Order: sequence, then structure tokens, then C-alpha cells
Amino acid sequence: NIGQALTLAKLNLNTMLPVADEQLQQKIVNSKELVSKAIGDLRDLSHSLDTDYVQEMGLQRAIEYEMEMIQKAGTMKAVFQVQGTSYRLNKQKELILFRIVQEAFNNIIKHAEAKTIRTTVNYFPDTLKLEISDDGKGVDLSLLNETATSFGLGIRNMHKRAQLIGAEFNMNSILQTGTTITIFLLVETNTNDLKQ
Repeated sequence: NIGQALTLAKLNLNTMLPVADEQLQQKIVNSKELVSKAIGDLRDLSHSLDTDYVQEMGLQRAIEYEMEMIQKAGTMKAVFQVQGTSYRLNKQKELILFRIVQEAFNNIIKHAEAKTIRTTVNYFPDTLKLEISDDGKGVDLSLLNETATSFGLGIRNMHKRAQLIGAEFNMNSILQTGTTITIFLLVETNTNDLKQ
């Protein structure tokens, strides 16, 4: 419905005839650009939230896509690295890992005041290692004890999701230096999880 409303607004703007008032004409042009950007952002957002879309793309491409959106926003530099030979995991595990990554990105964008966000996916034969780091203001991890804070809930949610799939979740932060989240997931080669 939001997408349809924006598309109709854009159509209405496109049917407006040029006006003599230059300031007003510029406002119409700016409005068209803003609506076009909103439509694009909404499309990107719906893709990143769509479970089927994420599972079809796979974990690596889904993370890369999120990083591209962060870079495109222009508020911080996004660096994405892959080490080792990539492989796919069980779709449910990939989706849960991706939701953890999204939560981490959300925390960084909202709270870190970072200039750079880095994400590295390390493919080891028996372990997948995900690392997300930023050069922001860091956090006092003792705040995790305050259950009422959204900050604490977000990190606890990431930790619980990691536990659901048997992954190890670690978070380290240094004030005025930045924060690093590391996730380790054992890959059982004798199950259907590993698909080369």
C-alpha cells in the first residue's frame, strides 16, 4: 500500500505542467526525486525483510546487499570481505545468522556514530566465522544488565538467536574506539548443512 501511494504521488507530480515560478518548479523537481528515492528505499527494505528473498540469495549475498545499502546511504563507509571458499548452510541457519547481522547493523547505524563498518565472512572447512566491527564510540557492556534498555534487548536477541542454531556469540567494545561482534558456527560436514 505504501508503494502504491508513493507511485501515485509520483504520477501526479509527473503530470504537473511546468510553471513560471522557478522556485516552485524546483520544488516540484525535488519532490519527484524524493518520491523516487523513497520508492527505491522501500523496495530495498522489503527485499531485506523478505525471508524467501534472503534464503534464495544466500547468507553471503544477503549481507553484501545490506552493506551496499549502507554504503549507498552515504553516512558511513561499508567494507565487506570474504575469506576462504564459500559454501551454503542450512537455509534456516543462514536466515537466523542474517537476522543477527541485521540487528548488529541496526545497532551500529542507530548508536555507534561510526565512520566505517566492516563485515568479514570467514569460511573454514569446519567453522563459519562472521565478524562485524565499527570504529564508533563503543558501548559500556555493563548496560546489558539493564533489561529495560532497547540496547540490551537487541544484544540479548542476537545472543539468543545464535544459541538457537548452536553458534557462539561474542561482543567486545572499547569506549571511543569501537565494537566487534564475532559469531562462530560449527559446520557439520556429515550432515546436509554443508552444500559445496
